[in-house]
Amino acid sequence: MPLLISFIEKMGIEENLEDVFDHQGYIYSTSDLLLSAITGITVGVDRLYHLNAIRDDAALTKALGLDQLPEESNLRRQLTQASDREVERMRQVISENLAKANQTDKTVEIGLDIDSTVAIVYGKQEGAEVGYNPNKRGRPSYSIKTAFIANNGDCVNLRLDGGKSHSKKGFKEFFEKAVSLLPSNYKVVFVRLDKGYFGEDTFQYLEEEGIRYVAASKNTAPLRRRTSSVPDKEWQEVEKDSLYLT
Repeated sequence: MPLLISFIEKMGIEENLEDVFDHQGYIYSTSDLLLSAITGITVGVDRLYHLNAIRDDAALTKALGLDQLPEESNLRRQLTQASDREVERMRQVISENLAKANQTDKTVEIGLDIDSTVAIVYGKQEGAEVGYNPNKRGRPSYSIKTAFIANNGDCVNLRLDGGKSHSKKGFKEFFEKAVSLLPSNYKVVFVRLDKGYFGEDTFQYLEEEGIRYVAASKNTAPLRRRTSSVPDKEWQEVEKDSLYLT
């Protein structure tokens, strides 16, 4: 924990977070709320509600300079009420700190892992829709799009859409946003895609941009017929330690 707090102080993250929300707290500032969540995640909290279990943790409160960590409901309320402008501020803070931690004078070639996940919801959740849901058909869900740097696992971009949203439809916009959030010395040279992005439009766009790619796909009969028709001499072996497979 001391190492994390030292990193936060060195990067100036606390000051950056202060302006994310239009929030005037009597007890907790915006940075108090968000840093409590960050440190909670770091020590293994995987749900907002579970933050209440560590409110009085002596090490965390001392590290953050608080008598007690904020209640989960306080943070949840701020996140629920967040405007598009506030979300964009948070995205910008992430981008700025990613650049601080990785910016060098040399060009760094990287890959991006782009994924989409179905998040099932229960009850009436804002923005949830009944769409593609292989595990709970007919149940409302969200579609979560993410982009991570393949070389080190840093999160670059994410988006929450209703369950009806199809990954391929907004790929170009999502990809270009992710690239714009990267440090200026980073160059995307390859992309690994979830099967939700498998499609001719996606491949054509990446080829036009000169970016190599590999994509997962459903094991369908048409695909099996297509691959079986490719002569053996046209197949190329990918090395086991290739970034395409890690």
